[in-house]
Amino acid sequence: MGKKQTVIKFLSTVLLIISLITLTMVVSGINNVSDVKSKKEAEKKEALADIQELEDGVNELEANRPDYEAGKKEIKKAKKELADGQRAYNAGVITLKKKKAEYKAGLKLFNKNKKQFLAAPKLLATAKKQLSAAKSQLNANKSAYIAGKQQYIAGQQQYDAGMALYKANLATYNTNLAQYNAGMEQYEEALQQFNYANANGMLAPDEITAGQAQLDGTIAYLDSVKAQLDAGKAQLDGAAAQLSVAKAQLAAGKARLTQYETGLAKYNSGLKTYNKKKAEYAVAVKKKAKLDAAPKQLAAGQEKLDDAAGQLADGRIQYNNGLKEIAKFEDGQKKVNDGYAKLIAKDPAIKAKVDAGMDPIAAGRRYVAEETIATTNELTGRLYLYITMAVASAIALFAAGFALFGKIKAGGYFTISTILVAIGVNIYGFTLDYSLTALEQIITFGMSACTLLLFWSELVYQKNKA
Repeated sequence: MGKKQTVIKFLSTVLLIISLITLTMVVSGINNVSDVKSKKEAEKKEALADIQELEDGVNELEANRPDYEAGKKEIKKAKKELADGQRAYNAGVITLKKKKAEYKAGLKLFNKNKKQFLAAPKLLATAKKQLSAAKSQLNANKSAYIAGKQQYIAGQQQYDAGMALYKANLATYNTNLAQYNAGMEQYEEALQQFNYANANGMLAPDEITAGQAQLDGTIAYLDSVKAQLDAGKAQLDGAAAQLSVAKAQLAAGKARLTQYETGLAKYNSGLKTYNKKKAEYAVAVKKKAKLDAAPKQLAAGQEKLDDAAGQLADGRIQYNNGLKEIAKFEDGQKKVNDGYAKLIAKDPAIKAKVDAGMDPIAAGRRYVAEETIATTNELTGRLYLYITMAVASAIALFAAGFALFGKIKAGGYFTISTILVAIGVNIYGFTLDYSLTALEQIITFGMSACTLLLFWSELVYQKNKA
């Protein structure tokens, strides 16, 4: 066996090993394609399920949005009603507390004045009876009082007229008396002068006679005046006595009138006091009625407050439930927004579609569809590549087998076929951006190189043999 034949056997052995390794890798690659397909389908299913879940969430959210908007208005209204109700309840508590204090104070005051209150009806009845008797007596004496008052007024007028006349006559009397006294003084002075002159011989007989006659005439005139004055004085004294009697009669009549008027004033005062006490008793009766009704009213007020407290509690529960529903919707909105954000952030391609105006869910579905097509194309390409590699490996096994058993010429055809298929694998691999692993690429290139070397060695061997 020559050196070239040894090279052929070595290269055939290497090609045989590479072919077996390639077949092993093809089986592994096909299994990997199947696994990737299953994984991608699972990812697609999961992605579509997530998108569907998001879409269902959006649909549910939008279906509930009218209720949410209406609920927000109701919550706002309920919040105001709760606040108003709470204020009314607080005011009611204060009012009830005040009413209880008033009832307690009123009851204490009533108990303090209870004896007077219970005795009041009897006292009022007695006072009424006394007033009735007094009124009857006043009515009985009223005619006499009116007549007496008229007589008193007439008597007073007569008395006043008599007194005026008396005073006028007294003034005249006093004037005349003063004139008389003045005349008497003049007479006595003239008499003294006459007597002095006569005693001292200062008068002639005719002067004595004339002077004595004049003095006698004067004294006679004065005596007549004195008599008139005495008569006037007697008349004045009689008038004064009559006036004194009239005054006494007026005083007695006034006393009788005053007695009636005092009784009338006492009656009116008593009636006023009676009416006042009666009104006070009526007020006390009303207060007593209020006191008697107060416990029931206070109990009813307490019951209303308790009902209000219950209604407020129910209102708060409904309000809180409403808040929970609002929060539930808003939580759903947040989840949807987070779902949108998560979907958009999943791949720049989705974001680009959304930025271009596409709906996020439609963009997600489009992305999944495109990824499915891309994955299908890639896996299909890899599968075809593996199938081509398997064909190349099978041909290479025949080429290596024939070469090992010395069938160089027959093996050459398989070698050429292997070269063509291997080159085709590499070319096809490049068209798919070589979606093989580094080891698979090395083995493929190795098979191509080893087959070329084997083919070259077989050519040289055939040429030398010829």
